[in-house]
Amino acid sequence: SVLDTTTKIREYIIDAEKFGVKVLPPDINESNESFAVKDGNIRFGLLAIKNVGQSFVENTIKERKRREFSSFDDFVDRMSDYDMNKRMVESLIKSGAMDRLGKRRSQIMASFETIIDGATSKKGNNIAGQLDFFSMAQGLDTGLNFEYPDIPEIPLSIRLAQEKEATGLYFSGHPLDSYKDNI
Repeated sequence: SVLDTTTKIREYIIDAEKFGVKVLPPDINESNESFAVKDGNIRFGLLAIKNVGQSFVENTIKERKRREFSSFDDFVDRMSDYDMNKRMVESLIKSGAMDRLGKRRSQIMASFETIIDGATSKKGNNIAGQLDFFSMAQGLDTGLNFEYPDIPEIPLSIRLAQEKEATGLYFSGHPLDSYKDNI
C-alpha cells in the first residue's frame, strides 16, 4: 500500500528487522510486483524500485514464468520487445536486482547501454527485414555473448549509494559498518 513512499517502506522494514525478519534485496528472478514472503523473509518488490513501471514488471514476471533469466544479456534480449528503457534498467542494476545473473554490477553498469542498443538495433532490423550481409559480417551485437569488460567491482560505498538511490535502502551493508567498533 506504500510502494511509492520510501520513508514508509523504510519504517516497515525497520519494524520487520526488529522482529528478526530479514528483507532480501530485489532479484529479477525472484521478486514479485510488491513485497513477498520468501523462506520466512521478505523479498523486496520490483515496483518499489524507483523508475520501474507496472506494465514492465508485469511483463518481466510473465516472461520469467516461461523460464528464469539466465544472464543480463538474456534479460535484455527477451525484454526488448516490451516497454524497456535505459533509465528503468539502470535502476534495476543499481538496486542489485541483476546481481545474481553471473556478472559483477560494475560490468553490467559499464555495458548495459551498449547491450540495450544492440538488442534494439536487432529488433529494428528484423522488423524492417533489413539484416543485410554487412550487418551480419560486423557481427551485429545483440547483447547475447557480449564481451563484458574485465573491471573490478564497484566499491562498496558506491554500491550502497546506488542501492539507496534506487530503493531507499541499503542491502549490501551499511555505510557505518566499518565504524561499528568505534561507535
